[in-house]
Amino acid sequence: MNYPTELICGVDEVGRGCLAGPMVAVAALFKGWETGVPGVDDSKKLTPNKRDKLFPMILWSPFLIDFGVGQVEVEEINQYGITWANDMSFSRAIDSLPIRPNFIIVDGVKGVSGWDRTNQLVETKADGKYPVVGAASILAKVIRDRHMEELHDRFPQYKWEKNKGYGSQDHTDALRAHGHCSHHRLQFLRKIIPLQTGWSF
Repeated sequence: MNYPTELICGVDEVGRGCLAGPMVAVAALFKGWETGVPGVDDSKKLTPNKRDKLFPMILWSPFLIDFGVGQVEVEEINQYGITWANDMSFSRAIDSLPIRPNFIIVDGVKGVSGWDRTNQLVETKADGKYPVVGAASILAKVIRDRHMEELHDRFPQYKWEKNKGYGSQDHTDALRAHGHCSHHRLQFLRKIIPLQTGWSF
């Protein structure tokens, strides 16, 4: 199959600030700078229903070539830290693409390791400025949210089907009542519970 010369990849992550669950990044590779999907925006600005509707529209867009997912597990975050996890999630997402992009647009403040700065654009809030990054943001958000909903079935006390692992009141209340589990990021819990009295299951 012949692809156009300009292959633009939007890259974004979800879950950096969560207390529990993995970090998930998506690299969405498009033919050019547009997605062909109306309504694409920063996933945080969209309702869950809107994200769920846009998710299959993005996947079926004639402009989308492929997308890659980079997931960093809690065990890795606990061992290496959140900054390392952020960089690794981006790298894993791009490396999982079957085709190398010509140019990448990254939502954040730091470029992707191993990529020439002349071949990438790094901007804060890029997911609200560039549709290809907004698409990556939506894909990553839906993928991670569904994962947390599956984990909720095993750990219903933390209400992950609602808070998706973020530090909501119901989540922090559950941590104080039940302690932490193996899906929690330990360094994020120090101001909430004394880890020596918490328990893992």
